[in-house]
Amino acid sequence: MLLNMIIPLLLIILAVALGVGLWEKVGRKESAGGRPLSALKERYARGEFSREEFFKMKEELTMV
Repeated sequence: MLLNMIIPLLLIILAVALGVGLWEKVGRKESAGGRPLSALKERYARGEFSREEFFKMKEELTMV
């Protein structure tokens, strides 16, 4: 009887843990996608390259 209650509870805990893990993985992937563009903007602001070079690199980064 006790085993019939524990198994579903363990399955629910496992499903929640997997869901949280996937949610965190997706969140990290999305935040990493904006990082190169931010770095590019910072480098442009420091004057490391011209306006034309900036827009060319930005276009390459944002291509899907």
